Amino acid sequence: MNKKENFTKKIQQDLTLKVIDLMENKDLMNTKWNMETFGLASGLHYNHDSDHVFTGGNQLLCMFSGFTDNRWITSSTAFKKDNDYKVKKGSKVTYLLQPRIVKNDVEKVIEGKKITEERTWNYFVPVAYFNLEQIDNAPEKEKIELQEFQIIKQAENFKTKMIKNDLDLRFTNESRYFYSPSGDFISMLRPEGFKNNIDFYSVFFHETGHWTGHKSRLDRIQNGKSHKQDYAFEELIAELFAVFQCASLGLEKMPRPDHAKYLKSWIKNLKDNYSYLWKASSQAFKIVNYCDQLPN
Repeated sequence: MNKKENFTKKIQQDLTLKVIDLMENKDLMNTKWNMETFGLASGLHYNHDSDHVFTGGNQLLCMFSGFTDNRWITSSTAFKKDNDYKVKKGSKVTYLLQPRIVKNDVEKVIEGKKITEERTWNYFVPVAYFNLEQIDNAPEKEKIELQEFQIIKQAENFKTKMIKNDLDLRFTNESRYFYSPSGDFISMLRPEGFKNNIDFYSVFFHETGHWTGHKSRLDRIQNGKSHKQDYAFEELIAELFAVFQCASLGLEKMPRPDHAKYLKSWIKNLKDNYSYLWKASSQAFKIVNYCDQLPN
């Protein structure tokens, strides 16, 4: 294993350890995760130069960086001579992982005949970034303070969009929330049964995450799959999607009470495999992109 591969694994490991600390903090798991929990004012983090929104594990790395500004620039941009940026004394870079795709031809012999197959694989390259809070002479961030009713309207618009795209949402009088893969529907307590609108939408986002796993959509959920680790991984994917969706709208996020049963499994898997969280967050951001691309 070369130095870059080691460094990539360390980045994933450091992120995972931060999340494990959060999961093992009983007080934090029983309170709302507001934007300050992740050091985030509002909106997903992005590259200020290209407007590229960071995805998957990179989004989590930014969320846990402690900065309230969601704008980032590469270190090479920060030190360019043709701009007025000045990196504040003592500032440290944050490394994000940029995927690279490698293709090559591989010769194989099948039934005495030589054939050539193209093989593709991905690897990650660490790229150094500064948050604009670390930069003097950075452009002022436009402050858009939405009122709660405006945030709720955005969340309602998202729900309406999903329903227009065949999401079957069924309300009951029971405090149960689930997605049925076999019936392809979401069952939830009626909105008026929740303490507030924000809790309702937080749960709705989570169940929508499961809904996207149907074979007719992202084909992530397999009927009849009963292994506890598979269920726990799918729950983590849906929960991370809900975190990303809440962040994009500026909503607070309340950890699901029924996820206590998954915490032990999540923590064990995270400790056993530092790429577990990265894989789950990658799947979660596929849901973000999928929902964004659906027609309004």
